[in-house]
Amino acid sequence: VDREDRTKICPIGVVGEIYIRAAGLAEGYLNDPEKNKEKFIDNWFVNNNKWVEADKANDKGEPWRKYYKGPRDRLYVTGDLGEYRSDGAVRVSGRIDSQVKIRGFRVELNEIDANLGGSPLIRDCKTLVRRDRNEEPTLVSYIVPEIAEWKRWLETQGLQDIEEEGVEMG
Repeated sequence: VDREDRTKICPIGVVGEIYIRAAGLAEGYLNDPEKNKEKFIDNWFVNNNKWVEADKANDKGEPWRKYYKGPRDRLYVTGDLGEYRSDGAVRVSGRIDSQVKIRGFRVELNEIDANLGGSPLIRDCKTLVRRDRNEEPTLVSYIVPEIAEWKRWLETQGLQDIEEEGVEMG
């Protein structure tokens, strides 16, 4: 879907946001109505009212209908970026947000940066995912220290004799 105009599908080869439409699409997140509103949206490419009216005409009072939420054509907003290729495949190219998966856990890189940046010792920081020598994804945070604060902190730790250019570890 076009990120500038969400009512349009991107042309082949143009990166947009990936939405999923499927017959077995989940009902939503358990006990999280706000996230459901954000992530599960009506499909504006079809006329949902037509489906609802047709379903009402077929309602014969079946017992399962008390659990059935009715026909609807919904989309799941994945947060992934990607593009249609000319062969019909979809190539995923990244995320809109800074969410990554590390060892099966979802991690927001911006949250790590916000926590690190809350320290008076750090002027600026950026967290990235790098691959280690075993090709496992690993979090790496680069920081720009607040030098005056670091000097004060080192003094409180009894380390005031450390030179600015570093200490030889021998």
